[in-house]
Amino acid sequence: MVVLGIPGPIFSLRALALAEEAALFSGDELVTAGYMQGDANGDGVVDSADLTTVLLNYGLSGPSPTWDLGNFNNDGIVDSSDLAIVIGNFNHRLTINTTPEPGTLTLLAVALFGLVARRWTKRT
Repeated sequence: MVVLGIPGPIFSLRALALAEEAALFSGDELVTAGYMQGDANGDGVVDSADLTTVLLNYGLSGPSPTWDLGNFNNDGIVDSSDLAIVIGNFNHRLTINTTPEPGTLTLLAVALFGLVARRWTKRT
């Protein structure tokens, strides 16, 4: 995915919008940071699909080669540097550890306190 100011796939902005929409409907936590060097298709793993992308676009130069075409170092050409990035990260997965925000824990604590207080008042 793309974080503002960090280079990454152009299509990730659309993926981010879709992820936000999915998170709204499923209640899942949305992770919006992180990308992996060599992951041309943005699936979170550097694999044979990404290697194929670099090999098919090898030698492509000019303003057109973007991240999704295998230009990972943004030098305007898909070359051995980009191939080395894929090979160096081959079979690596993007892993992001998520933790709940403090606001979530506070909300849960207040809800638990409310339930205990309600139950306590019903007993007396």
